[in-house]
Amino acid sequence: MTITKKCYKVFDIKYPQHSQEIYAESAGKAKSVFLSTDPERYCLSFTTIRSNRIKSEDIVQVGDKTGKRIDFAYSIAWGKWRSDIEDFGQENAGKRCYIYSGQWQSYWRSNAGGYTTHKHEAGVYEALDAVSRIWHCGLEKKIQLILITNN
Repeated sequence: MTITKKCYKVFDIKYPQHSQEIYAESAGKAKSVFLSTDPERYCLSFTTIRSNRIKSEDIVQVGDKTGKRIDFAYSIAWGKWRSDIEDFGQENAGKRCYIYSGQWQSYWRSNAGGYTTHKHEAGVYEALDAVSRIWHCGLEKKIQLILITNN
């Protein structure tokens, strides 16, 4: 991953509500760009301008693709999650499991018919079926497949 543009949130301490996200090589250059946008409007001075780096908004290049760092990070994490879920399904084919949503802190009911916080009301899914049912989910759902053991 190569950073092609760094992102800074720049603002004047007298007028913090008038901030801008500026892409520049350094904080000093970002402040200069901010100051040059309209110096008379708020009587800006270089000494009252502050900048904070927003690394998640940096523009990066990965291979032949360019985009925001946060988008690549999500994409990588989502790809890893999908791979792990697929492995779970293959390794546990024929075994039973629960589908748990960390977003709602609840189990899926049978036939994906809503949620329950009570494990005894949770749906029981065959591992490969569970994988196919959650395939569309994003990371925000915090889905987990919990293997049922006969203890």
